[in-house]
Amino acid sequence: MNLRIQLKHIATFAITAAILTGSTTSDLFAQEKTAEPQLTWSDLGFNGFPENLSTDEIAVVESLNRGRGEWTFEMTGQDREKTQSVQGKLEIQGSAKLGMIPGWGLTLYWPIENPENMVHYAWMIVPEKDKIEMMLFQIGPIKVGSDGKPTKDAMMKAQRKPFRGIWNPARRTVLWQERELPKGLPVKTKQDESEIKEKGSFEMVLQSNGEITIQNQTLVSNGSGISGKATARISKPVAEEKLYFNKDIHFATFSDIQETHIKRFLPPNAVDITLHLQRNGHFANYKVSEEDFINFLNALWEKDKWKKGKALSKNDMAKQFQKLGWDSLENAIPYSSPIQPNGAMTTYYFDAKAGIAYENTGYW
Repeated sequence: MNLRIQLKHIATFAITAAILTGSTTSDLFAQEKTAEPQLTWSDLGFNGFPENLSTDEIAVVESLNRGRGEWTFEMTGQDREKTQSVQGKLEIQGSAKLGMIPGWGLTLYWPIENPENMVHYAWMIVPEKDKIEMMLFQIGPIKVGSDGKPTKDAMMKAQRKPFRGIWNPARRTVLWQERELPKGLPVKTKQDESEIKEKGSFEMVLQSNGEITIQNQTLVSNGSGISGKATARISKPVAEEKLYFNKDIHFATFSDIQETHIKRFLPPNAVDITLHLQRNGHFANYKVSEEDFINFLNALWEKDKWKKGKALSKNDMAKQFQKLGWDSLENAIPYSSPIQPNGAMTTYYFDAKAGIAYENTGYW
C-alpha cells in the first residue's frame, strides 16, 4: 500500500479516533509462561520487506499492546507564570492486529475526578518497503461535558496536529516532530494554518511494561507545556494479542478462536479449522456438514443474498489456494456473499461429499 493511500486511512482514523470502542481490545488470550520468539514484520502481517529492515520498532508495538487499559497519570503544566500539577487518567486502546495498519488510541483526561478536559493521540505504525514510519495525530485539547465526552461540535472544531516519530531503542523514547496536515483534513482558519507551520516536538518514553511518559509537549501554540507519567493501573491489563499473520494456525473448534471479526464468517459447528490470517482478510479451511454450512449462510446473509456457483475444477481451486500449500477439493462448489459497501466479501468453496469448506474473506 503506497504512502498516499496510507495517509488517507490515517486521516480518516484521526478524525474518528477520539472515542474508541473496546472492540479493538477484546482479545482475551492468556499470556504464555514460556518465552515467545522475537516478532518479525511478517508476524505483524507485512510481507516483502528487505531482510535488513530494522525490527527495532517492534518493541513499540509490544509496549503499546502491554499498556492497553487505564492508568492514573501524574501531569504537570507549566507556562510563563506558574506551574500546576494535576492527576489525570490515561486510556490506551487499540490493536496490532486489526485494520490495515497497527493503530492505538491514547486518551488523556484531567482532572481524574469529574474530568473537564481531554486530548487524544492516534498512534499508527506504517511499514514502508524500506523503512518504518511512526505517525501520531493529536486531537485536542477539548472540553468535555458532565458525561466525560466531548460534543460532536467540539470534536469537529478540535485542533489537530500531525507528528512523525523517531524511535530510539536505547532510550526507549519516541521523538515526535510536527508535520503538515495531510490533504483532506480541514484547516478551519488562517490562524490555524499559521499554527501548523510553527513546528514543535516532544518525546514519549515507553517502558516495556506499557507505562508511558510524556515530556514537554506544547498542547496549543504559544500555550503551556505539559509533562506527565503513567503511574499505576486503574483497570486490569488487556492480555497480549497473539500475532500469527502469514502462517497456518490450527484450532480444534470454533470456540477456540477469540477474534470476533474472524468468527463472524465461520460456521459455529466447524471443527478442525486451519486459519491463515492476513492484514486485509483471511483464508480458512474446516470440516462442517452440508446442513450446518447452508444454515450458517442463511443465518448470516439470508437465502436470497448469497449466490451458489458452478462446480470448480481442481485447477481452478489450485489458483485460489495453491500458494498456501492447501490441496484442492475434489467437488468444490463456490458460494459468494453479497458485496459490502466498502468492497468486503467472502467466497466459500464447499465439498459436500467430503464435508470440507475452504474460505477466502476480504475485509475491505
